[in-house]
Order: sequence, then structure tokens, then C-alpha cells
Amino acid sequence: MAEKRYKITAAVIASPNFAAMTNYKFRTSFGQTTGLPAGEVRICQVRDCPEITCVASDVLGTLNEWAQRFMDAALITPVPINVNGSSWLGTPGAAVFETTTDPVTIDLDAIFPS
Repeated sequence: MAEKRYKITAAVIASPNFAAMTNYKFRTSFGQTTGLPAGEVRICQVRDCPEITCVASDVLGTLNEWAQRFMDAALITPVPINVNGSSWLGTPGAAVFETTTDPVTIDLDAIFPS
């Protein structure tokens, strides 16, 4: 599997409320596997998965196919979270991450099993 690199989309960064956040925290439903042989993966409940923290300039890289699938599928919640009348992170249903070729600053493979 080829490495994919992700960064927060420009639209999310430009959203009215993103500037008020010092970082972006998220969880996916794919988490660290413990107690299983190397290479085996586990799909978990979001509440049980590790929290990942990044800033607007971070680039998250991974070779893991499942991690890539979840990063590709990360969307702004379709149920809008509004603050002062504007959507918290931009257009509901829009992508949170986009692919990039920039150098990796956060290795997701250290979080997700390979």
C-alpha cells in the first residue's frame, strides 16, 4: 500500500470558528489493536479509539489501508453545529481532510496498526 498524506482542507481552516481553536481533535472508528497478532486490525467504536490532535499546518501520513479509508471518509457532521449562527467547521457534509504531497508531520502508523 502506498503512503497517503492528509491535511485539513482550506475550507475548514477558513471557517469562522476554526481560528478560535488552538488545534483540531478527532477520532476515527479505526483504532490501535492490542492483544492481537501483528498486522491484524480492529474496527472499534469511536469513543474507544485514540484521539488525534493536529493543527492547520500538520500533515498526517499513513501506509495503512484502513486508516486511509477512514481519513478519506472524514466529513463535517451533516447535523450542523452552529456557533453564533455559522457552522462550526464549514459546510456540513464537506471533507475535513484533503490529500497532499507535503512532508509528514504526524505519522498515523504510530497510532494505527499496519
